[in-house]
Amino acid sequence: MKTYSSLNTAIYDLRKRGYRLNFFHHQNDFLISLALGLKIPFKDIIIEETHSFPSVHQKGSMSILYALTTKDGTKGILYDFKENTQSKDQPIPSFTIMQTHHLHLSI
Repeated sequence: MKTYSSLNTAIYDLRKRGYRLNFFHHQNDFLISLALGLKIPFKDIIIEETHSFPSVHQKGSMSILYALTTKDGTKGILYDFKENTQSKDQPIPSFTIMQTHHLHLSI
């Protein structure tokens, strides 16, 4: 897997390699692609790569970029943000990679 010096460099390279769609969180069990009007269950998504970068906006936080492929071969990226501290009143969703390399959401 490649390593990148910045989030922008990673996004640019992944786009060149075919990861053209943007995926977004939707509810607890799905990602969506607004461009294609798709609602994709997590069980149908494979994480091909993950890249972490220190956040430029908030010290101690990380920006996480996922290169994803769906079961039908559709490729895209998902951008996630993780903070070191979480409020008990408002937990921040974060993604974890299970050994099967499928996407699971935890809160």
